[in-house]
Amino acid sequence: GIKGFDLQRVLEFDPDLLEEPNAVDESIIQEEEDTCEYGCCDGPKCCDEEPVKQSSMQKKKRKHDTRISSIAFQVNEDIDVGKLNEMLGELLGEKSKQLYRFKGVLSVKGKEEKYVLQGVHMLVTAGYMQSARWGLNEKRQSKFVFIGVDLDHKELSALFEGCKASPLRFKVGDLVMANAGTWAKGRIMKTWNEGNPYRIKLDNGKEVWAPADSDDYCQKRVE
Repeated sequence: GIKGFDLQRVLEFDPDLLEEPNAVDESIIQEEEDTCEYGCCDGPKCCDEEPVKQSSMQKKKRKHDTRISSIAFQVNEDIDVGKLNEMLGELLGEKSKQLYRFKGVLSVKGKEEKYVLQGVHMLVTAGYMQSARWGLNEKRQSKFVFIGVDLDHKELSALFEGCKASPLRFKVGDLVMANAGTWAKGRIMKTWNEGNPYRIKLDNGKEVWAPADSDDYCQKRVE
């Protein structure tokens, strides 16, 4: 579920939240049966000879799974949180078992509060930090890290790049049709309001948000 965050508490729990990992977590390991002294087989006997004497330390080895890796992103452009949520939903639906952990602090278009997201497999917690706003002279950046097995770095990079906020189709004052449960006539009041591409005032006086700049939520109005 979505929960609020306090930046100081988050960083106390995870001081390396914004740091790119230099190596794979030591806790992500696997055990392997020992091989023979010649390295040609995996049992206590070699070539039907007498059993090879093994110590308890030799019987099992701890080694890194070389399929495990991490990938980190940093972009200076603001993120479209609607695109981000859609991307993560599809990614977790397909590859949650491969994603051991992911985390980030993001600059969302239309929001002054920093957006923190952390997850393990399908479990995700995310929200705006009411106690941490972007400063007037602070450089707005978005940082995100994935840790997992058999990660497709090019695919993840393309997915994250696709979450950047893009120029909008409509401007303030444009007449549109808004999806408010049923399609209704309205006018664009604001752009990038509270993280949403559009805030729309319907002809009946009600105000709604369009969470994405797509025809699913907002269409050009034809009189």
